[in-house]
Amino acid sequence: SSSTTISNKKPRSGMSISATTAKRATSSRPSTLQKKPNLSKSQQTTTAVATTGNNKRKSLITTKESLKKRPAWDMRGKVNDMETQLKETQDRLSGLYKFKDELEILKEDKESDRKNAIQRLVTIKAEMQNVKREHEQDLENLNAQQRIHYQELLDQQLIYKRQEPTMDIEMEDAKRKLKDAQTRSDQVMQKHQQLERYGGTLADREREIHRLTKALNKKQPALESAEIKLQESQTTNQRLQAMIDELEK
Repeated sequence: SSSTTISNKKPRSGMSISATTAKRATSSRPSTLQKKPNLSKSQQTTTAVATTGNNKRKSLITTKESLKKRPAWDMRGKVNDMETQLKETQDRLSGLYKFKDELEILKEDKESDRKNAIQRLVTIKAEMQNVKREHEQDLENLNAQQRIHYQELLDQQLIYKRQEPTMDIEMEDAKRKLKDAQTRSDQVMQKHQQLERYGGTLADREREIHRLTKALNKKQPALESAEIKLQESQTTNQRLQAMIDELEK
């Protein structure tokens, strides 16, 4: 009888400690995870484990109540009830350990996601810095090209302004030569008329006219070329001035 009493007390003591440990483990974490409306796969698993723990706790309470209700002489029934309670406690502890492992996995996944997010953020910042530097370099190159082009236009305008007086002189010289040629042509015509009046031969007069006309024709292209050069110079100068005015705006 004394040995039976001792064996009955040990399981009850062990089960009480296991039940207390399981109760603390159950109340420490799952209750906070059940409050979120949209749960991930890991959170759904956590909720399921917590629900199972609650159901087993109810079963454990029922078993304790049955222990109290059994008569003192029903030691076998009490032992069976305690064995059932021990098995349920062990099952619940196994579920809690599984839940703990799942939480560890979830923690590792979250930590990995956090590290990946930090790495992506660092990469994006580096790419943004590179794009910013490239943009600044392109803008600086463009400004430098515009300054060079503007300076070239100013230089060309200066060159044409310096050449303009020379072209004017060439134009005046060509006009003077044309006027001289016309004067000589008039003189030839006068001589021709004089020859006609004085009875010169027709052949001599034609040769003289041909010679003077040929000389006049030789000087005519030079005058036309000078006029073309002057017109081109004026056109180019106007175009450059328009481009400079546009750039200065």
